[in-house]
Amino acid sequence: MASEARPTDPVANNRDVKEGAKGVLQSLRRLFDQLGPIRLASTILFMILALLVARYSWTTPLIQEAERALYDLRASVFAPEIEKDENIVMVVYNEDTLKLTGQRSPVDRTILAQALETIDAANPASIGIDILFTMPQDDDELLISTFKNMKTPTFLAYADPKENPEIAFAEHEFLQQFFDEARTEKVRPTDIKLETDSDGVQRRWTPHRPGAPPFMAIALTGPNPKFANNDGAIRYHVPTSTDVPVFDKFPIENFADPAIAEMLGSFIAGKHVLIGGDFVDRDRFETPVGGLADVQGDDGKMIGLEVHAHMLAQLLNDDLPTPIPTWTLWLGALIVAICGGLSA
Repeated sequence: MASEARPTDPVANNRDVKEGAKGVLQSLRRLFDQLGPIRLASTILFMILALLVARYSWTTPLIQEAERALYDLRASVFAPEIEKDENIVMVVYNEDTLKLTGQRSPVDRTILAQALETIDAANPASIGIDILFTMPQDDDELLISTFKNMKTPTFLAYADPKENPEIAFAEHEFLQQFFDEARTEKVRPTDIKLETDSDGVQRRWTPHRPGAPPFMAIALTGPNPKFANNDGAIRYHVPTSTDVPVFDKFPIENFADPAIAEMLGSFIAGKHVLIGGDFVDRDRFETPVGGLADVQGDDGKMIGLEVHAHMLAQLLNDDLPTPIPTWTLWLGALIVAICGGLSA
């Protein structure tokens, strides 16, 4: 026969609760008496300081170096692997191009004009040119004529001397003049400035500055409200095989050679084409995936044109990182501070 349930005694339960609360208060009072007012105030102060350091560690001197190193490690380990990006192609001036043309700075513009004719005829989705035209050349007329005949949406690098101190006043004046002559309905300026963190690593998107032309990735694809004010992380991709890079890369002189230009047209039809420099001593950036030999050059750096390519791929994939809620950051900081206090 089942035993009958014993009725609870509310008075006894209430008495137990009061005794338990009284015991906790006595323990706290005894703890405070042992600490004393000075040690207690110091403990509270250090706990608050620990909470603030944990919450703002990304911008705290000395500690932010550790935070960034851990972030770079995570970004490298969890970087998305792809066989090859089929939407983006890079066409570059390299060291062999410089030997062929005999020009280094500024780069040869005749070969650019010839290559643009071939690329335009192949019907790419868009063209982005990461080259600043800040100095006059004898072949400017040929290049400007080519721009005026472009049928593909083409975006030329523009830089404001207020944001780029390395550009002299006279260089900016010529750059503005060049744009006035080359601009058409299809040819427009784009912002190419890449802003690194204080340690020189390119981790983030460059926020759009009011009044500046659209950033290159956004210019090539059209307005995108989600990415317009984005200053979050760049999602770098890594190749699944060391033999196949993430993006196809062709020397620009190949597109200026009629013998092989027609064949190369099939590699860029319908794709976004980025044109710029691939030099050993200019426009190279450290990135979170710098330790991966499959991705970087011999110096562990990535050319600026490829950084733009990764941002463009991220935009095309609609891969905008979700911001972490502020309350989550505070909660995580509080847990860390408490754990640190208990371990002490």
